[in-house]
Amino acid sequence: VFVGAPDGDLREQGRRLLGALGDQADRSVVVLVDPAHRKLEILTGAIASRYLDDRATALGAMSMTSSFAAGDLAGGIVAGLHTLSEHARQPRTLHSGTDF
Repeated sequence: VFVGAPDGDLREQGRRLLGALGDQADRSVVVLVDPAHRKLEILTGAIASRYLDDRATALGAMSMTSSFAAGDLAGGIVAGLHTLSEHARQPRTLHSGTDF
């Protein structure tokens, strides 16, 4: 989680932060909050995006922004992370190795 003014575009800042995680970038989620400009970005690495789809990240963002609107920055971040963790799921597989 990054809170503060980004160095340039918020999404680009997120990409740089995700890339800075090195080997763990594919398995990571970066949440960026710019309170001064009321902006939020959630970026997922390649593997993490299999567990958190667009719908789940949108729910996490909604959870955060509703708390932010009420003036609760820390509570919004906690609520958003909680929502993201609740909606993380195992990716669907076409072949489970069991016969039906």
